[in-house]
Amino acid sequence: MKNIVLILYIISLKYFNFEKKIISYFSFAFQILKGSNFKTRTKNRSDINFLRQLLNSNPKKRLAVFVAYHEPDILSQSNLNYLNILKQNNFEIMYVHNGLLKDNIKEKLKRYGCFVICRENVGTDIGAYKDSL
Repeated sequence: MKNIVLILYIISLKYFNFEKKIISYFSFAFQILKGSNFKTRTKNRSDINFLRQLLNSNPKKRLAVFVAYHEPDILSQSNLNYLNILKQNNFEIMYVHNGLLKDNIKEKLKRYGCFVICRENVGTDIGAYKDSL
């Protein structure tokens, strides 16, 4: 009986892994056919010169890429705590959000000294790092 349960478990894992790959490939193909690239996915990118000025004024030249996904009008306290710790350790912050943000949240992040990028929420989370850099 244990062997049958183990075999069913392994088969279900392989099936769901296969399904995940197929969905990812179809999603990727759809994005290619749609003409999507990092420039179209990051429409709400701030002026890059702001980030350059921050890095030039930072003696340690540290940049943290902070990727987040949350409601467009809410910025969680845990994210703010994390941003404070990064700032205390002399990091300039590129805040990449998967989705749109309300203007008041963008302004709040800019007051923290963040360079804000809002991107289309497509693909995997690692795509946010790829699109932002």
